[in-house]
Amino acid sequence: MAAYFQLYRMNSTEATPVKFSTVDEEICAHFMEAVHDTRYYHGWYDTIGFLLAVGRDHDYIDNLYNGKSDLPHGDTIDWQHGREINDFIRKNYKTNAWFAR
Repeated sequence: MAAYFQLYRMNSTEATPVKFSTVDEEICAHFMEAVHDTRYYHGWYDTIGFLLAVGRDHDYIDNLYNGKSDLPHGDTIDWQHGREINDFIRKNYKTNAWFAR
């Protein structure tokens, strides 16, 4: 089953999702980093994006980055900027996630 997600601006009345490349540009601007030609900043789409797509909330993601997860074998995600990127997304975007076959 495929998992999908979209991000919408938090305080916008526009019902159009924001392109992930635009989200990445805004994340990079926030952290004063250059946008990479082929990769998202610290892989946020493949980690935070995936977790949002499968229905995890921002608190769950924070717990992963803080080592308080319920991952098998006590595994945690240790990623320097993960929590800050998650916080930026939480404060600036609403998430819509769904599954399909």
